Amino acid sequence: MKNPPHNMHTSHGDGCQDMTSRTGRPGARCRNSLASCTDEKTRVGNYRLLKTIGKGNFGKVKLAIHILTGREVAIKIIDKTKLKPTNLQKLFREVRIMKILNHPNTVKLFEVIETEKTLYLIMEYASGGKNIFIY
Repeated sequence: MKNPPHNMHTSHGDGCQDMTSRTGRPGARCRNSLASCTDEKTRVGNYRLLKTIGKGNFGKVKLAIHILTGREVAIKIIDKTKLKPTNLQKLFREVRIMKILNHPNTVKLFEVIETEKTLYLIMEYASGGKNIFIY
């Protein structure tokens, strides 16, 4: 995607920032240490990853807990490098639409964290579901 929406920038409390520049070149920067940003196995932003609850061709969905509030969330982790440019554009369009949706029967999108290779969609966790759609 040439110019992702500017509201996809996220700043983490741990000194990490996931940035997408106006030129469309995403990348993660850390002030503290590179490990705190790239340690996807245990933590993403202010979320502690617990277990995988869904898998697909281009990513997975993990159950996580918000470190500050203790709220359970589902984090959809999408490997952008495995998507064709047209599918990546469709994904970003879907994210923009999900951000404006507000209905009691839809899963809410809380936050988007983007790095050079990965897109993290932090969403409301709906327990008891059987099918989790992943790209």
